[in-house]
Amino acid sequence: MPDSSPHIPSSVLITLIQLGSAVSENKAYEIPEDLRDEDALYRHHWKIWDAVTENLSEEDHTSLAKGLVIAENHFGWSGGSVAAGIWVYRSFSSRFPASADELANWMLKQSNNPYIPFGTNRSTCNSLAEYHELRRLDSIRRDDSKKSAELANDKARAAEAVKRRLGEYRQAISQAESAARQAVLKELSSLPPEDRIAHIALDDTNPLEFYPPELLDPPPSLSDPFVNWAFKAVYEKASTRHSGPWRRWIRTASSDNPKS
Repeated sequence: MPDSSPHIPSSVLITLIQLGSAVSENKAYEIPEDLRDEDALYRHHWKIWDAVTENLSEEDHTSLAKGLVIAENHFGWSGGSVAAGIWVYRSFSSRFPASADELANWMLKQSNNPYIPFGTNRSTCNSLAEYHELRRLDSIRRDDSKKSAELANDKARAAEAVKRRLGEYRQAISQAESAARQAVLKELSSLPPEDRIAHIALDDTNPLEFYPPELLDPPPSLSDPFVNWAFKAVYEKASTRHSGPWRRWIRTASSDNPKS
């Protein structure tokens, strides 16, 4: 047997290999209580375990991996995703790939550590077939999740672009409407009072607030029946306003009979 790493006592390494060998041969075995306090070595860096295993025979390498699993289960060593069994199996699969699946199946079935032997969480898988199916399904879920995230990002980017364009569109419309309104008001301002009030009375498109009451200053003469009608029509529109400039206009407006 080769020299062990100075970080792992030879006696411990020999004990683990003997333990794993007994398991492989289906022999009765006792787990030495002296191993209980070796919890720290179970979390040694992978380089240390690579140095320990680099010259082991296939049989001893297999036995070491099994011995580590048995000891971890028995003593409850807390190796998790950095357990020595992971590093020992990894080096074994690199050195003896033809036997790797057989050892992996044994470790999957026997270990209580869900990270044994591959270092990734195998959940409740007890065989390579189950593990490969788990990885296949995980891969599908990751792909679906990635596609969903990409779709969400694409939608978000598109929505932001749409928001920007529509904002520019509404701004352009607002500016155009404002310019058009100013043009209408400018034209109305140049007309006689009678034509102004007739226009406001007959406008069924824009709200009354489209026009400032100042357009009716000075007020038109109501002697003409059409102008009198227009005045009453505007008065009726303004009478529904409870506040604002057109409500104030009503207070100052007069006619012979504005409500008739």
